[in-house]
Amino acid sequence: MGWPLFDEHLRSFEDWDFELRLIAACEVLICPARMARIRRFDDGTRTDRAVPGQLFTHEQAMTGAARERYILRRVLARSEWSEEERAALTATLCNVEAQLATQPIRA
Repeated sequence: MGWPLFDEHLRSFEDWDFELRLIAACEVLICPARMARIRRFDDGTRTDRAVPGQLFTHEQAMTGAARERYILRRVLARSEWSEEERAALTATLCNVEAQLATQPIRA
């Protein structure tokens, strides 16, 4: 999977990035029960993310999409994916890239 396990350059989506690399590296058993609870509150430290109960700003949504694109491109570069998995990841990447192309981050 590589070291470090979590990409320290990502400000969000670290868990999603780790999950995709984990799925590519080994067989995963899915447990439908909630295993963790996250509590977020507006303390002003995460201005690039919406807090629960608030809508994302345009900039937050586009920043998140750019981070998704980065992760998807990175995991698609790996060869461990089946044809079906690669097709699903590629379709997701196409959707994210279309979103970024039609609604760029405002300066």
